[in-house]
Amino acid sequence: KKVVPAASQQTEGERLLHRRQRLAKKYSGYSAKQLRKKANQHGLIDEQADPDRDALFALVIQHEIDRYQSRWDPAKFHKVGIFFAVFGILCVFLAMVVLMLVHSS
Repeated sequence: KKVVPAASQQTEGERLLHRRQRLAKKYSGYSAKQLRKKANQHGLIDEQADPDRDALFALVIQHEIDRYQSRWDPAKFHKVGIFFAVFGILCVFLAMVVLMLVHSS
């Protein structure tokens, strides 16, 4: 029996490999029709395109892996953090302006 390290001890590559294996196991039971439906839902193929089951299988798994990787994009979190910092600063500035206007009246 293989010993798999705890999730916190795995490298990013090992986590991706295990995710790909789980996805392959999940989608291996799908028929070509089901894989085509899944690929169409995500906009991976045209309605008229006719790839074989193996190509659909690879497309769907790669799409799921890409979605997983982009979900944890540090640049996205950085942009969101900057947005909220700027938003907070503007809110405090506007609140001070309103208080000064109310207090001076």
